[in-house]
Amino acid sequence: MIEKEMSLNCNQKHKQRIEKVSSDPQLNKSDKLLCYTSLLNPKFDDKQINFNAIFQVIQDKYKFKKQQFENILNTNLGQIEQLQRDPCIFKIKLIQQPVKIVQFTNEWIQILNNFFIKLLNIVYLIQFIIQLEMTRQYLKINKIYFHKLINSINDNMLIILLIKYQIQNKRNCQSRILRI
Repeated sequence: MIEKEMSLNCNQKHKQRIEKVSSDPQLNKSDKLLCYTSLLNPKFDDKQINFNAIFQVIQDKYKFKKQQFENILNTNLGQIEQLQRDPCIFKIKLIQQPVKIVQFTNEWIQILNNFFIKLLNIVYLIQFIIQLEMTRQYLKINKIYFHKLINSINDNMLIILLIKYQIQNKRNCQSRILRI
């Protein structure tokens, strides 16, 4: 790439800006650059190309190559940055995984504890229901035997009353007999 156009001088030592380039294959590379004064020389008549046109073609090719290089470089930089991010993402996921496992196991333990509490509540409820049923049966048995006892006592009372009545009647009878 021609970086400084002014640094190119005519080989004829004219100290002028290059105007055209000769395409004559017989000339040396340094002799092909022609300034305005060199163009007046008849030996360069037929095989001349405008220097600005050549310079523009060279510049366009340079820009195109530069753009290609920048595209390749940007693609490579993107890939390198991705390679740099991937381990960081992996590291974050690797760090998060044990945290998630701890959270899952804590949740699991909490669910099992809640299940155990519910199971205990069910056991207590069943015990309470059994206790209520036993109390009900106890009261029922007490009621039955209480009524039997009362009936027995009542029967016995009736007998006692009858006996008492008979005794009283007997006394009354004896007292009547004695009075007679």
